[in-house]
Amino acid sequence: MRALTYRSPGEPTRVLSLANVPDPQEAVGSDVVVNVPARPVHPGDLQGIRLNPVAGATVPGLEGAGLVDSAGPESSFVPGQRVAFFPTPGRAPTCAGRREQTHGLPRWHDRSLE
Repeated sequence: MRALTYRSPGEPTRVLSLANVPDPQEAVGSDVVVNVPARPVHPGDLQGIRLNPVAGATVPGLEGAGLVDSAGPESSFVPGQRVAFFPTPGRAPTCAGRREQTHGLPRWHDRSLE
C-alpha cells in the first residue's frame, strides 16, 4: 500500500514522502485490520515528526476511519463494517487496532467510505 512516511525527524515539508509500505497482516485474536482511504495528520503528529527519532520508515498519525478488511475470530466486528479507531499508546505502522480502541460507526455515517 502507499503511505506518507518519514525516516528521520525534521520539518514535515522536508522529511515526509510517499512510499510503498507492506500491507497489514491478517487480523488475529480480537484485532481488526481496517482499510483506511485517508488518515488525518494533526498538529501533534507534526510535532512528533519534528522531534522524535524513528527507526526506518514511519507512518505518522494513528486515528482514522474506514471499513473492516479482516477481523480476528474473537472480534465483534465483521468485514465491511464501518469503524473509527484511535490506537494508543505508540505508533502503528500498519494500524491494526484492538477492540477497545475501535468503535463501530452508524450506517448513516459518511458514505464516501464505501
